[in-house]
Amino acid sequence: MNGYSFGAEIGKGAFGRVFRARRGKGAEVVAIKVFERAAIERARRGRKGTGRAEVQREIEVMKRLSHPNVVRLIEVIDEPERDELYLVMELVTGGTLADPIAKGQPIAERRVCGWMRDV
Repeated sequence: MNGYSFGAEIGKGAFGRVFRARRGKGAEVVAIKVFERAAIERARRGRKGTGRAEVQREIEVMKRLSHPNVVRLIEVIDEPERDELYLVMELVTGGTLADPIAKGQPIAERRVCGWMRDV
């Protein structure tokens, strides 16, 4: 798809899945969020509107942001004939704050302070 080769699935959300991918040999590894249009269209998000409006807001915000602590949106690929929308993003590794919490692992105060400063 658009020159990207998909690797393993690395996440799943309300509207679709996230995969590791690469465009050509030696190219940087990226994350591609694949939205299923049918799932987006079915979703209602309370007073905020439709799933489509929520995805559109996410894209608009990501396009405007440029900061070392925010995932970079590389490109949006709209494939109407495939019933899918693709967000190609910077791949961030290392897990989430939820990972050590779920495992019951303590987190050093100094580390948490660094995270909060970065946020």
